Amino acid sequence: MSHIALPRLYTTSRHDAAGTDGPSVPKLLAFYVVPLSLLPPLMYVYAQLVHPGAVLPLLEPALRTGEAALVGTAFFLIELLAVALMAMFIQQMGDGAGVQPDYADAYALAATAPTPLWLATLGLALPSLLANIALVVVAWFVCAGLIRRGVRVLFVPYNDRRMRRLANTLTMIGVATWFALLLFLVLLLSIIVGWR
Repeated sequence: MSHIALPRLYTTSRHDAAGTDGPSVPKLLAFYVVPLSLLPPLMYVYAQLVHPGAVLPLLEPALRTGEAALVGTAFFLIELLAVALMAMFIQQMGDGAGVQPDYADAYALAATAPTPLWLATLGLALPSLLANIALVVVAWFVCAGLIRRGVRVLFVPYNDRRMRRLANTLTMIGVATWFALLLFLVLLLSIIVGWR
């Protein structure tokens, strides 16, 4: 799967994408996953500093600089780990279905699928809870489309019924992973506040 550009993920056919060499895992990590994974922690800090309490719950007392850096770094590292684990899960699902995707292709799908959610965090620049909820809802629909398209391209040949089941499973695992990341953030914040 050689798509980094999101429009190509929708327009490339199965047969065009099969057998093409895509970017390596280190390149995807360095130039795609790392920059996009920085958005959520940076936008969280921005929202807390620029319009505290307008979108996200206000912490009282507010996080100190060192605490904010610790939370942001931990969340960033967990995001990177989540992408790598999702790639391993995608690869295992293919192995179980008799299709042998390599790790780089599975990583490309795991890296591109959450892109709309990463970009939706830019909405934290707006001091509106409703606008941010709308952005996340739209982002999830686009993520589901990216997963479906990515599964269709990655698992060649694949019949539609099994492809839909695989795409649904990956979408549900993605939702669970997203909620787990949010839970991790809440737990980390509560631990830091509790230590004060």
